[in-house]
Amino acid sequence: MATENIPLSSCFSCGALEQYSQQATDYASHVAEALQTPMVTLFAAVSALWIVIQGYRLGLGTIDLKGLGVDMICWIFAGAGLSNTPALIQGVYTGALEVMSGSARAAFTAGGASLESGGYDGITLLALNAEMAVGKVFWVGQALISQSAMIDIMPKVIGVLLVIPYFVFVALYVAQVVIAVFRVMVVATFSPFLMLCAAFKETRGMAAAGVRVLVSTILVLFACTVAISMAIYGVVSIKIPETSAEWDAFGSFSNPQLLAIIILGWIGTGLMLEATSVANSIAGTMLSNGGALMMAGGVAASAAYARARLGQAGETANQNMNGWKNSPEARTQRAEAA
Repeated sequence: MATENIPLSSCFSCGALEQYSQQATDYASHVAEALQTPMVTLFAAVSALWIVIQGYRLGLGTIDLKGLGVDMICWIFAGAGLSNTPALIQGVYTGALEVMSGSARAAFTAGGASLESGGYDGITLLALNAEMAVGKVFWVGQALISQSAMIDIMPKVIGVLLVIPYFVFVALYVAQVVIAVFRVMVVATFSPFLMLCAAFKETRGMAAAGVRVLVSTILVLFACTVAISMAIYGVVSIKIPETSAEWDAFGSFSNPQLLAIIILGWIGTGLMLEATSVANSIAGTMLSNGGALMMAGGVAASAAYARARLGQAGETANQNMNGWKNSPEARTQRAEAA
């Protein structure tokens, strides 16, 4: 089922998200270079202490040879990974992002959306198509606001009610994408330390916790994409009115299709917040939605402020125009024209 997208004039989040992703990649590279020598030194020191302890236990006859064999295998792999810390960090970072964006794209296309590249790839591609998918809702809402008569305020109210949930929906999804990139970057920069922890039995649980955070991050973005894909099913069902009578019938609270689309937008927003809880339950982590909610709230507040300022500017311009029309210069020009 192909999505009949009416694309937005521009992707408001793609530029910032692309720059953010590039800066995160550069930062991970700088951290990798800075950690190379310290991590090798720390690994050598801890390994020397571990060898002394194992030798002491061997002398006492209390050592578990089977467990020692497992520890030796983990120690060898950890040493190989820490021998090239930059490659380790970049491998974890790029690999996790590819898996995360690839699984999210699969969920996106399952919702009936046709992915458009727009010159972007990876996570930025997800934000682009999220905005394009709900562009039809924004277009219909704007049409309801602009095509209704000044005395008929109901279509304008319905147009605003139609746009608000999907604006919050897209803002929250973009915020979830940004948070997901940050989580992957943090785990990637911690990967040398987690690799060091994996070498020894006593700290191996910390390395497993880092892997669980990566898995949970991938699951969160996948579930958020499933939520927005469910909303797309409602968006693609919108039939654009063509005549004035159809617009009047469409922009009414008696239209069950319109009410279903508005409700589906709020339901999708709630399901997106629930995605983190589901991922936590599966992976055994404790991720939260605090950062995503703060970002989405900031975007919504900024948009509301900009709209209010534009409205004030428009009122001021109208007042200035009305004042000029009643000025002596304007009356003189009208008299000369007559």
